[in-house]
Amino acid sequence: MTRTARALGARPVALVSSAREARRASEAGATAVVDSSSRNPDEAIAELADGQGVDIALARSAARASAN
Repeated sequence: MTRTARALGARPVALVSSAREARRASEAGATAVVDSSSRNPDEAIAELADGQGVDIALARSAARASAN
């Protein structure tokens, strides 16, 4: 999803909850990574978007429960 977004000209920002996820998001092409375990996600994303918000937000989860 991140690579496709970049190919279309977007600047994907990944919201993660661990250092491991942050590494994976960076490797997948995220232009910025926000680790919610160490920073307030709302503030971080507002800062990254210059207070303008984002055009689209997508949620992805690898948790088995999210597939049901």
